[in-house]
Amino acid sequence: MDTRRKIAKVAVALFVRKGIAATTTRDIAAAASIAEGTIYRHYAGKEALAEEIYRSNYLALHQELDQIRRAAPDAETALTGMVRRFYTGFDEHPDLVTYMVIALHGQMVSLPPKARTTSMIMREVLRQGMKAGTIRKMDADLAAQIALGIILQPAKAVHSGEYKFPLTPIVPEIVAAICRALAP
Repeated sequence: MDTRRKIAKVAVALFVRKGIAATTTRDIAAAASIAEGTIYRHYAGKEALAEEIYRSNYLALHQELDQIRRAAPDAETALTGMVRRFYTGFDEHPDLVTYMVIALHGQMVSLPPKARTTSMIMREVLRQGMKAGTIRKMDADLAAQIALGIILQPAKAVHSGEYKFPLTPIVPEIVAAICRALAP
């Protein structure tokens, strides 16, 4: 693993555990087994590191989610693909996904102005379902937040240690719960 990726990986773990404000560059350097000055050869500082990790990973994930949404023939297929992608990412990289989605640190302000967000993509999926009659006609923003709550809560429970299971196997149950909660 190159030094830049190593710095990012340990920084994410520390940011999730301690928070960005409480994590120092000294903490990051110690966890990465590098000199503190090495961080500044790769990043302008801790805040720039936090923003870059968030922005690059968030934008990549949301590009994938948007591709899944566009390729799906219906809302349920889109939901299934999106939830599977999110849960697979969480199972493989829990600290990174927690940093991006669960432990909001204010980094969304560093996203480009036209960046696609989870809520936007989910709203479009659910509008598709509303048009097809598989999702109850309601405020699409509220529907998106209901669906996202159902998706995120199990990840929060795993992160907090309340549940010890991989999330990928429960994708069908989560999608079914969303469909039941938003049924016409």
